Amino acid sequence: MKSVLSWFFSLFKPQQNTSVLPIYNHSVAPSEDELIGVWTTSYGSDGGLSMVFGMGIQFKENGKAIDLYWGMHGEEFQEIDWRRISERKILLKFSVETDDNFEEEVEIEYDVIPFTDGYGISYLQLVEKGSSYFWYYPECIYKQQKA
Repeated sequence: MKSVLSWFFSLFKPQQNTSVLPIYNHSVAPSEDELIGVWTTSYGSDGGLSMVFGMGIQFKENGKAIDLYWGMHGEEFQEIDWRRISERKILLKFSVETDDNFEEEVEIEYDVIPFTDGYGISYLQLVEKGSSYFWYYPECIYKQQKA
């Protein structure tokens, strides 16, 4: 699997994507679920900080998601199962690695908020209902809006 930094650098090169993760602004048909795609703690005008560290989640159409982390302590990827419960509520199911290894389920009611950065680029911000953040992420997560 490509490293997260390799994946990140591929966002800025026009090339055919061969990694597990899609390029950041891949095209999504309008009829698809709004969550499908890559949501990260960075956006285009973050000054390059996202090359050093960040986190996010990639929702896939097949009911799988990948929880992403990259930073000074390496890279981590965890596969998660997800499904929609209602229009704005999802269920995440994932393994927790402990001595007893068990599965955790979390119901999340969310909102999607339009966000425009300082360069006029439009993003969507994913937040948990009643919070400024999504799930356990300590920062906001974004997905670039389609042109």
